[in-house]
Order: sequence, then structure tokens, then C-alpha cells
Amino acid sequence: MKNSQLFFVLFFLSLGLCYPQVTINNIQIASTIVSVDASTPNNPNSYSWSEISNTKQGVHISVIPPEKAEIYLQQNNAWINYNTWNWGFMVRLEVSYDGGRWQTIFSNQTKDATGWIQSPFSTLGYHTISLKWTTMSLLVYNRSYDVYVVPQSQKFYKDNYGNTITTWEGGNPNKVVLISEGFDTYNTTYSEYLRYKGKALFDPFIQAGYKIYFLNYAYNSQDMRNSAAIYNSASRYISTLNSNTQMMAAGISMGGVIVRYALAKAENDGNPLPFNKFVSIDAPQQNALFARDLQDYMKEQGVSGFQKHGLDNDAAKQLLSYNTYGNLHTSFYNELNSLNGGAGYPSLTENIGVAFSNNTTNTGDGRWIVINYESIFVPGTFIVKSSWLDAELKVPGS
Repeated sequence: MKNSQLFFVLFFLSLGLCYPQVTINNIQIASTIVSVDASTPNNPNSYSWSEISNTKQGVHISVIPPEKAEIYLQQNNAWINYNTWNWGFMVRLEVSYDGGRWQTIFSNQTKDATGWIQSPFSTLGYHTISLKWTTMSLLVYNRSYDVYVVPQSQKFYKDNYGNTITTWEGGNPNKVVLISEGFDTYNTTYSEYLRYKGKALFDPFIQAGYKIYFLNYAYNSQDMRNSAAIYNSASRYISTLNSNTQMMAAGISMGGVIVRYALAKAENDGNPLPFNKFVSIDAPQQNALFARDLQDYMKEQGVSGFQKHGLDNDAAKQLLSYNTYGNLHTSFYNELNSLNGGAGYPSLTENIGVAFSNNTTNTGDGRWIVINYESIFVPGTFIVKSSWLDAELKVPGS
């Protein structure tokens, strides 16, 4: 987990909502308004998985935030719902795809959402959406979004708590990978995001015949032990779908720690999971770092509950060696490192660690800066808070 990832996750929000016009699976949230602060059981037997229809995948896009958001869609299998999340009403909405002509979605009506509209994007890769929406007071707002289209998935699974597994199949039933997502406090990034960001890694896997299963947690910021229980249940379910073949376990960022815990805990309990390889990708296996000064500054400012939730959750407290909102790090890692007879890692798998670092300390300078308007009545007057990166943050992989 990178400092920048933790920093920017504070600016995302989350809410789940389903409109009745079309039945959509795997609801994504591009930019929303309520933090997700819930959890699911720490017992693998509590989860029950089943395959559901994969014919429609949808993403809610909020028109409220002015920042450009990233949207991830499946090729020929994606629907979009533009909405205000009841923060206001639209009387007119126009959309331009890939810089093309403006299309009027509706006019002279009062709506807080459009309902589901099928995506026009039929080719893989990068696309754009531009919006013009008009408020009831006839103010016009312009919005823009970067859109990334990935291949359509072949299978989709869901459990009784809303956790999901999306599958891209390479065709060889003896080559199976189950991948855990990483840190995603507001549950705004789904399997399509991982599929696109990991294109250089996952395309060769699929071309080599691998079936790749992406596991997405309904409550990503919960205790990592709970997420490990989900991974445990998902792995046993996926194994039964593939003739109980030995599989590859993988986790990205925080997901690498979750998978390690799941594997080591299962061995520790005498009921190993069906994997012969474990790949940890860029995962903070002993701790993650995030600037102490920045955390403390944010707490002093009395930030909103939305922003606070980015750090004030179980997963962040367990991962971060320092967390301004409390420390669960020591107890979690003490337990993790004591599992499996003190090995702290699974012993029945070939363990492979992938780190995006050459193990050389960063000697360059860098800093974080927070700029606030001091007064809306005195334009151009700011409060500037700046801090240079210290030695703690310059260690390899921080």
C-alpha cells in the first residue's frame, strides 16, 4: 500500500443503490457520499456462494463532484446510471462520449437519477465521458470522466453478504488463480479496476490458459481476519468448481496480507486451503507507512466523517505502524507472525513475493502539502501546511 494510495482514498465516498429499471449485477460506485462502516463474520462457514447472471454489469456515476473520476466497464456488458444521490435535482442532462456530439438524455424534467443506460463503448481501452447537467436554478455544471473498458468476464459469483467473485477464463481447468483485492476503504474499485490496472500481468496469464478469479469484499475496511474468512470460503468454493485442483493464491497490496493470514490460519487449524502457490504482490507484510504529520494534521482539522473513515477503520489500524485514530497493528501482526508454529507464513505453498522496489532507500526529497482557503471573503488568502518526507517514509517500499 503506497502513501499516495492511502492519501487519495480519503477523497472517495461510497453508497450502494439499485434502480428498478434494469436488474444489474456487481453494482459499482464511481463517486458517492456515505462511508461504508460495517463488517461480516470471522467464520468461513458463514458464507454461502452461488453463480448468478453475468449479463449486465453496472456503475453509478455521481454528477456532483467536480473532480475527474475513473470509470471501469466491461466490453459490451456495462450499464451506467448518472445520479445526484439526492444532493440536488437535474432538469436537463447532456452527454458526449469520446468527444462526439452532445446527446440530450432528458430535458424539462426534474430527476435525481437517469436510471440504467447501456454503455456505448464497444472497444477495449481508454474512452471519455463529458456531461453537462442543469440544476433547478438553471446553473449548468460540466463534468468529465476517464473510462477504461476491459474484456467481458465469463462468470460472476456472489455470496450471502454481498462479496463477489468475477472471472476471466483462459480455458485450462487445471490452471486457477484466486486474487484478493487490496485496500479500498470506500469500496469504489471493483474487479474491472484490477483487471485493467493489472493488464500487463493478467493478460499473459489468461493467454497461458489460466482462469483468474477476482475476489471483491463488500466491506473492505473491516478487520482483516474477517476478510481472510471470506477468502477461505471463496477458495473452497472455487476449488469445487474446478474438480478440486490445486490452485494459486494471490493478493495485491493489503490483499497479500489477507491471503497470507487465510493460508497460515487454515494450516494452523489443521485444515489447509487448496493452494500450492502463494503470490504476494506489493503487499506490506509487516506494516504500511503513512506520514504521521499528515495524519495528525488531518485529525487536528476535525475532518468530516467521510475523510476520517479513510484511517479510522480496522484494516487501516492493523496495517499502519502508526495510526492517529488508534493502534491495532501490533496485536494483529503478533498473531499473524505466530501462526503455523511461529512460521507466520503458509508452509504447504510455494511462497512468492513481488515488490516494486529495488530495496534502495529513497534519498530524494518529497513533501505533502495541504492548502486551505482562510476566508471566502478574502480571495487568494491561504493557510499552507507543508511537511518534507522524513527518514521513516523513505524506506524501500513505503
